Amino acid sequence: MYVHRSGRTARAATSGLSILLCAPEEVTPTRRLAAKVHHEQAGKNKYLIRTVDIDRKLASRLKPRVDLAKKLADAVLAKEKGGKDDDWVKKAADELGVEYDSEELEKSGQWGGRGSQRKKKQEAARGVSKTEMGVMRAQLRELLSKRVNAGVSERYITGGKIDVEELLRGAKGDFLGHVDGLDI
Repeated sequence: MYVHRSGRTARAATSGLSILLCAPEEVTPTRRLAAKVHHEQAGKNKYLIRTVDIDRKLASRLKPRVDLAKKLADAVLAKEKGGKDDDWVKKAADELGVEYDSEELEKSGQWGGRGSQRKKKQEAARGVSKTEMGVMRAQLRELLSKRVNAGVSERYITGGKIDVEELLRGAKGDFLGHVDGLDI
């Protein structure tokens, strides 16, 4: 999940809107987090987080890019976190005067409790080699260099909601089309 900076500095001390993009599996935890953070305002506002409909065809064209970027980001974060966790455990073992064996520690820590699936995903992400990460970066760079068809039908070029003249001029328009309901 990525949230664009939306604090008072970003809004210049005026009220505003934050747009949050998250995957379907992140919706429930995100709503829970927002409910905990904004529990005082929950009674005042009808919605803490409102969903906004976007062009699903365009979103499906963007999905391979997002999936690859997420896989790459997860691998980078897992490697960073794994190194920190190992350093902490080694330091604690040295302070206690105990021999540190990472394989033995992993075997003793395998259980089917809460968070075990997440740990398995992190281990898989940590197992991605530098070469594989380089390949993923190259694939992502290639995908990002290609232009995404904005939903203009080649047969019925003027039939959609897209401003064709704007596209032909190369102007920058709405990224996912115009979205009603944001009140901006």
